[in-house]
Amino acid sequence: MALLPWLLVCWALFGTTLNSDSDLVRLTDAVQPVRYDLDFLIDLPDPEEHRGYALRGNGTVSILLDVSRPVSEIKLHAAEDMKIFTVKLRKSSSEDEMQIRTQRNNRTSLLTVETDRKLASSSQYRLEIVFEFGERKSEPHNAKDYEGIYPTSGNYGKMTATTHLEPLGARKVFPCFDEPVFKAFFKISVAHRSQYQAISNMPVESKGEVRTNWTRTLFQKTPPMPSYLLALAIGDYKSVNSHIISSDGRNVSISFYIDKGDEVMENTTHYMMTYIPKMVQEFEKMFLTPFPLPKLDFVATNIGQAYAMENWGLITYSRFVMVFYKQGGTSLAIAAHEIAHQWF
Repeated sequence: MALLPWLLVCWALFGTTLNSDSDLVRLTDAVQPVRYDLDFLIDLPDPEEHRGYALRGNGTVSILLDVSRPVSEIKLHAAEDMKIFTVKLRKSSSEDEMQIRTQRNNRTSLLTVETDRKLASSSQYRLEIVFEFGERKSEPHNAKDYEGIYPTSGNYGKMTATTHLEPLGARKVFPCFDEPVFKAFFKISVAHRSQYQAISNMPVESKGEVRTNWTRTLFQKTPPMPSYLLALAIGDYKSVNSHIISSDGRNVSISFYIDKGDEVMENTTHYMMTYIPKMVQEFEKMFLTPFPLPKLDFVATNIGQAYAMENWGLITYSRFVMVFYKQGGTSLAIAAHEIAHQWF
Protein backbone atom coordinates (compact mmCIF):
# COMPACT_ATOMS: atom_id res chain seq x y z
CA MET A 1 0.00 0.00 0.00
CA ALA A 2 2.96 2.32 0.55
CA LEU A 3 3.48 2.44 -3.23
CA LEU A 4 0.02 3.80 -3.92
CA PRO A 5 0.75 7.46 -3.00
CA TRP A 6 3.85 7.42 -5.21
CA LEU A 7 1.88 5.96 -8.12
CA LEU A 8 -0.73 8.68 -7.72
CA VAL A 9 1.99 11.34 -7.70
CA CYS A 10 3.60 9.89 -10.83
CA TRP A 11 0.26 9.80 -12.62
CA ALA A 12 -0.45 13.41 -11.61
CA LEU A 13 2.97 14.60 -12.80
CA PHE A 14 3.43 12.53 -15.94
CA GLY A 15 0.18 10.84 -16.90
CA THR A 16 -1.59 13.89 -18.27
CA THR A 17 1.59 15.01 -20.04
CA LEU A 18 1.87 11.70 -21.85
CA ASN A 19 -1.75 11.89 -22.94
CA SER A 20 -1.21 15.43 -24.15
CA ASP A 21 1.85 14.43 -26.17
CA SER A 22 -0.10 11.56 -27.72
CA ASP A 23 -2.82 13.96 -28.80
CA LEU A 24 -0.20 16.24 -30.35
CA VAL A 25 1.55 13.51 -32.31
CA ARG A 26 -1.56 11.99 -33.91
CA LEU A 27 -3.54 14.09 -36.36
CA THR A 28 -7.22 14.77 -35.93
CA ASP A 29 -9.74 13.09 -38.22
CA ALA A 30 -11.77 16.32 -38.43
CA VAL A 31 -9.63 17.46 -41.38
CA GLN A 32 -8.99 14.97 -44.17
CA PRO A 33 -6.91 15.41 -47.33
CA VAL A 34 -8.86 14.62 -50.50
CA ARG A 35 -6.32 15.47 -53.19
CA TYR A 36 -2.71 16.68 -53.40
CA ASP A 37 -1.50 18.69 -56.39
CA LEU A 38 2.28 18.50 -56.12
CA ASP A 39 4.58 20.59 -58.30
CA PHE A 40 8.27 19.81 -57.69
CA LEU A 41 11.50 21.25 -59.00
CA ILE A 42 14.26 18.74 -58.26
CA ASP A 43 17.84 19.64 -59.15
CA LEU A 44 19.88 16.50 -59.63
CA PRO A 45 23.16 17.86 -61.02
CA ASP A 46 25.24 16.54 -63.86
CA PRO A 47 27.96 14.24 -62.42
CA GLU A 48 30.58 16.36 -64.17
CA GLU A 49 29.35 19.52 -62.38
CA HIS A 50 28.21 18.37 -58.96
CA ARG A 51 28.66 21.95 -57.62
CA GLY A 52 29.15 20.82 -54.02
CA TYR A 53 25.70 19.28 -53.65
CA ALA A 54 24.07 16.05 -54.74
CA LEU A 55 20.37 16.93 -54.61
CA ARG A 56 18.12 19.83 -53.73
CA GLY A 57 14.55 20.70 -54.51
CA ASN A 58 11.51 22.81 -53.80
CA GLY A 59 7.88 22.83 -54.71
CA THR A 60 4.30 23.84 -54.16
CA VAL A 61 1.65 21.58 -52.73
CA SER A 62 -2.04 22.40 -52.98
CA ILE A 63 -4.17 20.18 -50.75
CA LEU A 64 -7.96 19.90 -51.07
CA LEU A 65 -9.34 19.31 -47.57
CA ASP A 66 -12.60 17.92 -46.22
CA VAL A 67 -13.63 19.40 -42.86
CA SER A 68 -16.14 17.20 -41.03
CA ARG A 69 -16.62 19.31 -37.89
CA PRO A 70 -15.77 22.88 -36.84
CA VAL A 71 -12.05 23.40 -36.07
CA SER A 72 -9.88 26.47 -35.70
CA GLU A 73 -6.59 24.87 -36.74
CA ILE A 74 -5.14 22.43 -39.25
CA LYS A 75 -2.22 20.19 -38.32
CA LEU A 76 -0.06 18.35 -40.81
CA HIS A 77 3.53 17.11 -41.06
CA ALA A 78 6.63 18.91 -42.30
CA ALA A 79 10.13 17.73 -41.35
CA GLU A 80 12.42 19.90 -39.25
CA ASP A 81 14.83 20.67 -42.12
CA MET A 82 12.04 21.67 -44.51
CA LYS A 83 11.75 25.40 -45.21
CA ILE A 84 8.22 26.77 -45.41
CA PHE A 85 8.00 30.00 -47.42
CA THR A 86 4.29 30.74 -47.78
CA VAL A 87 1.07 29.19 -46.51
CA LYS A 88 -2.34 30.15 -47.89
CA LEU A 89 -5.80 28.89 -46.95
CA ARG A 90 -9.14 29.55 -48.59
CA LYS A 91 -12.51 27.95 -48.99
CA SER A 92 -12.47 25.81 -52.13
CA SER A 93 -15.39 27.75 -53.60
CA SER A 94 -13.72 31.14 -53.03
CA GLU A 95 -10.56 32.99 -54.08
CA ASP A 96 -10.48 35.02 -50.85
CA GLU A 97 -7.59 34.05 -48.58
CA MET A 98 -8.29 33.53 -44.88
CA GLN A 99 -6.29 35.15 -42.10
CA ILE A 100 -3.96 32.52 -40.65
CA ARG A 101 -0.94 32.05 -38.36
CA THR A 102 1.52 29.17 -38.56
CA GLN A 103 3.57 27.36 -35.93
CA ARG A 104 6.27 24.67 -36.22
CA ASN A 105 7.03 21.90 -33.71
CA ASN A 106 10.29 20.26 -34.73
CA ARG A 107 9.99 17.54 -32.08
CA THR A 108 6.78 16.20 -33.60
CA SER A 109 7.36 17.46 -37.19
CA LEU A 110 4.01 19.24 -36.98
CA LEU A 111 3.05 22.33 -38.94
CA THR A 112 0.00 24.02 -37.40
CA VAL A 113 -2.14 26.45 -39.39
CA GLU A 114 -4.31 28.50 -37.04
CA THR A 115 -7.34 30.33 -38.45
CA ASP A 116 -9.00 33.53 -37.29
CA ARG A 117 -12.39 31.81 -37.31
CA LYS A 118 -13.55 28.21 -37.15
CA LEU A 119 -13.67 26.23 -40.37
CA ALA A 120 -17.21 25.22 -41.26
CA SER A 121 -18.22 21.57 -40.96
CA SER A 122 -19.11 19.61 -44.10
CA SER A 123 -17.02 22.06 -46.16
CA GLN A 124 -13.95 21.90 -48.38
CA TYR A 125 -10.90 24.13 -48.16
CA ARG A 126 -7.74 24.57 -50.20
CA LEU A 127 -4.38 24.72 -48.39
CA GLU A 128 -1.39 25.84 -50.48
CA ILE A 129 2.20 25.67 -49.24
CA VAL A 130 5.44 26.72 -50.94
CA PHE A 131 8.39 24.78 -49.50
CA GLU A 132 11.97 23.61 -49.94
CA PHE A 133 13.20 20.28 -48.63
CA GLY A 134 16.57 19.94 -46.97
CA GLU A 135 19.63 19.73 -49.21
CA ARG A 136 21.16 16.29 -49.64
CA LYS A 137 24.92 16.64 -50.06
CA SER A 138 26.32 13.13 -50.13
CA GLU A 139 25.60 9.45 -50.46
CA PRO A 140 23.43 8.07 -47.63
CA HIS A 141 25.51 6.43 -44.90
CA ASN A 142 22.88 4.75 -42.72
CA ALA A 143 19.29 3.52 -42.94
CA LYS A 144 17.87 6.82 -41.67
CA ASP A 145 19.52 8.69 -44.55
CA TYR A 146 17.44 6.69 -47.01
CA GLU A 147 14.14 8.13 -45.73
CA GLY A 148 12.61 10.83 -47.88
CA ILE A 149 14.35 11.57 -51.17
CA TYR A 150 18.02 10.72 -51.48
CA PRO A 151 20.78 10.87 -54.12
CA THR A 152 23.14 8.10 -55.12
CA SER A 153 25.93 8.04 -57.65
CA GLY A 154 24.53 4.88 -59.19
CA ASN A 155 26.75 2.76 -61.36
CA TYR A 156 29.27 4.13 -63.85
CA GLY A 157 29.19 7.51 -62.08
CA LYS A 158 25.56 8.22 -62.97
CA MET A 159 23.47 10.32 -60.58
CA THR A 160 20.02 9.17 -59.48
CA ALA A 161 17.40 10.45 -57.05
CA THR A 162 14.90 8.09 -55.44
CA THR A 163 12.23 8.35 -52.76
CA HIS A 164 11.71 5.96 -49.87
CA LEU A 165 8.80 7.27 -47.78
CA GLU A 166 7.98 4.38 -45.46
CA PRO A 167 7.38 4.88 -42.59
CA LEU A 168 7.81 8.65 -42.00
CA GLY A 169 9.68 9.88 -45.06
CA ALA A 170 6.91 11.71 -46.93
CA ARG A 171 7.07 14.64 -44.50
CA LYS A 172 10.73 15.06 -45.48
CA VAL A 173 9.78 15.63 -49.14
CA PHE A 174 6.58 17.71 -48.95
CA PRO A 175 4.12 18.94 -46.28
CA CYS A 176 1.44 16.28 -45.90
CA PHE A 177 -0.86 14.31 -43.62
CA ASP A 178 1.75 11.63 -43.09
CA GLU A 179 -0.28 8.86 -41.46
CA PRO A 180 -1.51 5.75 -43.32
CA VAL A 181 -5.14 6.38 -42.39
CA PHE A 182 -5.21 9.49 -44.61
CA LYS A 183 -5.72 8.37 -48.21
CA ALA A 184 -5.94 10.90 -51.03
CA PHE A 185 -5.49 11.37 -54.76
CA PHE A 186 -2.05 12.61 -55.88
CA LYS A 187 -1.42 14.62 -59.03
CA ILE A 188 2.35 15.04 -59.44
CA SER A 189 4.54 17.07 -61.75
CA VAL A 190 8.31 17.47 -61.52
CA ALA A 191 10.73 19.82 -63.28
CA HIS A 192 14.13 18.21 -63.80
CA ARG A 193 17.19 18.44 -66.02
CA SER A 194 16.35 17.19 -69.50
CA GLN A 195 19.20 14.66 -69.51
CA TYR A 196 17.27 12.69 -66.91
CA GLN A 197 14.01 10.75 -66.94
CA ALA A 198 11.38 10.96 -64.20
CA ILE A 199 9.10 8.06 -63.23
CA SER A 200 6.39 7.86 -60.60
CA ASN A 201 3.40 5.81 -59.44
CA MET A 202 1.33 6.53 -62.54
CA PRO A 203 2.03 6.80 -66.30
CA VAL A 204 3.35 10.04 -67.80
CA GLU A 205 0.55 12.32 -68.95
CA SER A 206 2.71 14.92 -70.70
CA LYS A 207 6.23 16.34 -71.00
CA GLY A 208 7.37 19.80 -71.99
CA GLU A 209 10.40 22.06 -71.87
CA VAL A 210 10.16 24.69 -69.15
CA ARG A 211 13.49 26.35 -69.92
CA THR A 212 16.70 25.46 -71.71
CA ASN A 213 17.78 21.92 -70.73
CA TRP A 214 14.92 21.56 -68.24
CA THR A 215 11.81 19.40 -68.66
CA ARG A 216 8.57 19.21 -66.72
CA THR A 217 7.04 15.73 -66.48
CA LEU A 218 3.37 15.53 -65.51
CA PHE A 219 1.90 12.25 -64.29
CA GLN A 220 -1.65 10.94 -64.30
CA LYS A 221 -3.64 11.19 -61.08
CA THR A 222 -3.26 8.29 -58.67
CA PRO A 223 -6.12 6.44 -56.99
CA PRO A 224 -6.56 7.31 -53.30
CA MET A 225 -3.51 6.15 -51.35
CA PRO A 226 -1.51 7.03 -48.21
CA SER A 227 1.48 9.36 -48.43
CA TYR A 228 4.09 6.67 -47.75
CA LEU A 229 3.29 4.89 -51.03
CA LEU A 230 4.08 7.90 -53.21
CA ALA A 231 7.20 7.30 -55.31
CA LEU A 232 9.44 9.33 -57.57
CA ALA A 233 12.70 8.40 -59.27
CA ILE A 234 14.93 10.54 -61.49
CA GLY A 235 17.92 9.25 -63.43
CA ASP A 236 19.50 8.36 -66.74
CA TYR A 237 17.63 5.10 -67.24
CA LYS A 238 17.02 2.43 -69.80
CA SER A 239 14.22 -0.09 -69.38
CA VAL A 240 13.25 -3.65 -70.16
CA ASN A 241 9.58 -3.59 -71.15
CA SER A 242 6.72 -6.03 -71.27
CA HIS A 243 2.96 -6.01 -70.75
CA ILE A 244 -0.01 -8.18 -69.86
CA ILE A 245 -3.69 -8.16 -70.72
CA SER A 246 -5.32 -7.92 -67.31
CA SER A 247 -8.24 -10.09 -66.28
CA ASP A 248 -10.60 -7.17 -67.07
CA GLY A 249 -9.14 -6.75 -70.57
CA ARG A 250 -6.76 -3.78 -70.06
CA ASN A 251 -3.27 -3.52 -71.50
CA VAL A 252 -1.03 -3.13 -68.42
CA SER A 253 2.56 -2.12 -69.16
CA ILE A 254 5.33 -3.62 -67.02
CA SER A 255 8.83 -2.11 -67.09
CA PHE A 256 12.09 -2.49 -65.17
CA TYR A 257 14.35 0.60 -65.12
CA ILE A 258 18.12 0.43 -64.64
CA ASP A 259 21.04 2.80 -65.19
CA LYS A 260 22.16 3.09 -68.79
CA GLY A 261 25.37 1.20 -69.47
CA ASP A 262 24.98 -1.29 -66.63
CA GLU A 263 25.41 -4.59 -68.46
CA VAL A 264 25.40 -6.71 -65.29
CA MET A 265 22.07 -5.29 -64.20
CA GLU A 266 20.68 -5.59 -67.71
CA ASN A 267 21.26 -9.35 -67.80
CA THR A 268 19.67 -9.77 -64.37
CA THR A 269 16.72 -7.57 -65.35
CA HIS A 270 15.98 -9.64 -68.44
CA TYR A 271 16.01 -12.74 -66.24
CA MET A 272 13.54 -11.24 -63.76
CA MET A 273 11.27 -9.86 -66.47
CA THR A 274 10.70 -13.35 -67.82
CA TYR A 275 8.82 -14.07 -64.57
CA ILE A 276 7.36 -10.78 -63.31
CA PRO A 277 4.48 -10.50 -65.85
CA LYS A 278 3.51 -14.10 -65.07
CA MET A 279 3.48 -13.29 -61.36
CA VAL A 280 1.06 -10.40 -61.90
CA GLN A 281 -1.32 -12.68 -63.81
CA GLU A 282 -1.09 -15.38 -61.16
CA PHE A 283 -1.94 -12.89 -58.42
CA GLU A 284 -4.96 -11.74 -60.43
CA LYS A 285 -6.22 -15.32 -60.35
CA MET A 286 -5.35 -15.79 -56.69
CA PHE A 287 -7.05 -12.57 -55.52
CA LEU A 288 -9.93 -12.79 -58.05
CA THR A 289 -9.27 -9.11 -58.76
CA PRO A 290 -7.71 -7.38 -61.79
CA PHE A 291 -4.41 -5.58 -61.35
CA PRO A 292 -5.56 -2.20 -59.96
CA LEU A 293 -3.30 0.22 -61.90
CA PRO A 294 -2.56 1.00 -65.57
CA LYS A 295 1.14 0.07 -65.21
CA LEU A 296 3.71 -1.52 -62.94
CA ASP A 297 7.30 -0.29 -62.92
CA PHE A 298 10.38 -1.45 -61.07
CA VAL A 299 13.49 0.69 -60.65
CA ALA A 300 16.85 -0.66 -59.46
CA THR A 301 18.45 1.59 -56.87
CA ASN A 302 20.45 1.67 -53.66
CA ILE A 303 17.83 1.37 -50.94
CA GLY A 304 19.71 1.07 -47.64
CA GLN A 305 18.86 -1.93 -45.50
CA ALA A 306 15.61 -2.63 -47.33
CA TYR A 307 15.51 -5.17 -50.14
CA ALA A 308 12.59 -3.47 -51.91
CA MET A 309 9.61 -1.18 -51.35
CA GLU A 310 6.05 -1.78 -52.57
CA ASN A 311 5.28 1.77 -53.75
CA TRP A 312 2.01 1.56 -55.65
CA GLY A 313 2.88 1.30 -59.34
CA LEU A 314 6.63 1.95 -58.88
CA ILE A 315 8.48 -0.69 -56.88
CA THR A 316 12.00 0.29 -55.83
CA TYR A 317 14.34 -2.68 -55.85
CA SER A 318 17.80 -3.14 -54.35
CA ARG A 319 20.67 -3.47 -56.83
CA PHE A 320 22.47 -5.61 -54.27
CA VAL A 321 19.60 -8.10 -54.09
CA MET A 322 19.34 -8.33 -57.87
CA VAL A 323 23.03 -9.06 -58.37
CA PHE A 324 23.84 -11.26 -55.37
CA TYR A 325 20.54 -13.06 -54.77
CA LYS A 326 19.64 -13.94 -58.34
CA GLN A 327 20.53 -17.59 -57.76
CA GLY A 328 18.12 -19.68 -55.72
CA GLY A 329 15.10 -17.55 -56.55
CA THR A 330 15.50 -15.10 -53.65
CA SER A 331 15.28 -12.04 -55.89
CA LEU A 332 12.12 -13.41 -57.50
CA ALA A 333 10.58 -14.21 -54.11
CA ILE A 334 11.16 -10.61 -53.02
CA ALA A 335 9.63 -9.37 -56.28
CA ALA A 336 6.58 -11.57 -55.70
CA HIS A 337 6.18 -10.14 -52.19
CA GLU A 338 6.22 -6.55 -53.47
CA ILE A 339 3.89 -7.34 -56.39
CA ALA A 340 1.35 -8.87 -53.98
CA HIS A 341 1.30 -5.56 -52.09
CA GLN A 342 -0.07 -3.83 -55.19
CA TRP A 343 -3.47 -5.27 -54.22
CA PHE A 344 -3.34 -4.57 -50.48
